[in-house]
Order: sequence, then structure tokens, then C-alpha cells
Amino acid sequence: MEKFDLRNPDVKGVGSELELAHAIVAHPRGACILAGHWGYSELVRSGTQSQIRVHIGAITLEASEILIDAYTRIQELVHRSTEGLTQEQLTYRPEEGSNSIAWLVWHLTRIQDGHLAAATGNDEAWVADGWAEKFGLPGDLSVNGQGDGPAEVAALRPDGPDVLVGYHDAVVERTRAYLRTVDSAELDRIIDRSYDPPVSVGVRLVSVISDNSQHAGQARYLNGMMDRLGK
Repeated sequence: MEKFDLRNPDVKGVGSELELAHAIVAHPRGACILAGHWGYSELVRSGTQSQIRVHIGAITLEASEILIDAYTRIQELVHRSTEGLTQEQLTYRPEEGSNSIAWLVWHLTRIQDGHLAAATGNDEAWVADGWAEKFGLPGDLSVNGQGDGPAEVAALRPDGPDVLVGYHDAVVERTRAYLRTVDSAELDRIIDRSYDPPVSVGVRLVSVISDNSQHAGQARYLNGMMDRLGK
């Protein structure tokens, strides 16, 4: 199967067909699909939308490849947002109620770690690989930033970006290894029945992408703000 980089606008043969495949969404039935795909409506009606493949010329993209690409883009944003920053810069907050780059990157990684571990049945890297200790925080899986206030945000003060990037890279590598094994049946597998409709693996994976993308974007924005302010 021929592969290409979705992020490269100069790829030969990528044109109007790519415009149709414009957005990853989560359908209530549980499958991770491309909303603009030409066959989307019929696949949804037939209940077989998890079997979708995206065809661009002679190129076929599997859902797992698209998901891997999305998580890799988040990882790249994390690296760009933290590279070369000091402790003061990582913990900078425009005002007391704001989040810092350090907290944003730590929190988004905790979310990915926790949700992917729950989906796969594995232990979280936070405890299993000793990252809680490296951050000087409790080895408690509930410590993930949800519900944190200004005091908790200010308390997260890594010496530099290494521990933040190290933890994130370790979690993303776990995520990629899992996504390489994902097929249609796995995307449709229900993992949380506390919602109506129940949440499938595919929906959860896209939910994490949405959460992580927002926080990684916020971190990148803060990085640019500091640069403009001479911080």
C-alpha cells in the first residue's frame, strides 16, 4: 500500500478528493469515520461505516493510519511548545487563573495515558513506568489535572521540558503501538455504557484527540505569547 504524508500539500494527486475526506468524526454508532467520504451516508445507513477506507487516487488510507497521524501531530505540537524552555517559561501564566505550558502538556498526557490504558486494559504509564515519581507527584491514577485550580497548576514546576516530553513520548509510543493493531471490530467495541449511546473505542479515541489538540494548541499559543512579550 502506498503511503503519504497528509500534512504535505504538495503530494501529487491530492486535490478535490482529499477535500471530501475533510474531518474525522465520531458517529453515535461507535465507528471512527471520515465525515466527507463519498460513501459515508450509505455506510451509516447500513451500519457498516467502521469498514470505511479513504481512497485518494491509487492510495488507500486505513482508519488506524489516520488516527496515528492525528496523535503524532499532537506530539509534534508538544515538542514545539516546550523545546528549549526554562522552568520559568514552562510555568509562566498570563494571570493567576491561567494554565501554564507545563500543566497543559502534563494534563493532556495524563488524559491520553488514562483513556488509552482503560481502552486497552493495560496499566497507565504514570504508575507502571514510574512517571509519577519522576514528576514528584503521588502515584494515584486520579491525579490527572481534572478539577485542578490555580494552586495545583502553580505547584507543577518541572526543572525543564525533558520530563514533560519524556512522559508524553512514552505514552504516544504506547498509543501508536496499539493503533497499529486496530481494526473495524476493535473500533466498534463498546467500552463505556454509562453514556447514551454507549461509547465505543473509536469514539473514545477521537474524544482524546479533540481534548489533546485543544490543550496542545493552548500550549503553543502561550509559547508564542511569551516570545512576543520577551518572556
